[in-house]
Amino acid sequence: MTKILFTEMTEEELNAFITRVEDAIEYNLTLEKKDLTLLFEAFKACLHLQERASHNDLTIKKLKKLLGMVSSSEKLKGMMANSDSSEDTKPEKKKEPKKLQKKSAPIKAEIVHHKIEKHSKGDSCSECLKGKLYKFEPGSFIRVSSESPFRTKNHISEKLRCNMCEKVFTASLPKEVLDDGETGQKYGYTSRSLMSIYKYFSGMPFFRQETLQSIFNCHISASSIFDQSEQVANMIKPVFDHLKVLASSADHFYLDDTTNKILDKKPILKKRRGS
Repeated sequence: MTKILFTEMTEEELNAFITRVEDAIEYNLTLEKKDLTLLFEAFKACLHLQERASHNDLTIKKLKKLLGMVSSSEKLKGMMANSDSSEDTKPEKKKEPKKLQKKSAPIKAEIVHHKIEKHSKGDSCSECLKGKLYKFEPGSFIRVSSESPFRTKNHISEKLRCNMCEKVFTASLPKEVLDDGETGQKYGYTSRSLMSIYKYFSGMPFFRQETLQSIFNCHISASSIFDQSEQVANMIKPVFDHLKVLASSADHFYLDDTTNKILDKKPILKKRRGS
């Protein structure tokens, strides 16, 4: 069947058209070509609608589209707002915009100055032997380099001993060294924390950390990494125990690890057989 042509008419135009058709039937008059075309298109639309109604896949949306009430580009959401169906339409809730996590401030690059060894400000130019050198805008570029996650340093403290009383004087360690651990402590606090982060945050097993460090020629056994992670756990265990005490005395304690949206909170009751 050919495509149906739809013509938009106002209420006055439609009433005038009906009047002309009624007069032509009553007084046996001839209609104009424009009116005959409208009647023919309406007849074809009725036939097409009757043919489509015989199928089971006809929906309200398709019916409105066949009758020319909506265009094919109109969305179902816009049609349902003007629909006369008995289904209750719930107002849509506006989705709250996702809160973006605050990004930490980027670490500024370490500035390293490279001075010219053979020339200085005010020297004569070695190229033309006429002019003098002066300060100019320095050239700069950023170099991203990498190194092993763990570095070993051997701290050697100078000692002096009195030949009379045999009193030994030992050089004191810098503050940054003492902040990272006690004197004689092999693995500093920073290395212990990084081992635990690799294991329990990045999911890197102890043996894989050992393999990685062997590639960097800084061998640390898996058992040593486990021992240092245990040291971290022992240090934060009092905090964990105190959090459990606070949780036990709380009025309400809700815990839900479900990340998917719960569409229907009502319990689903399955029908019994034979009911």
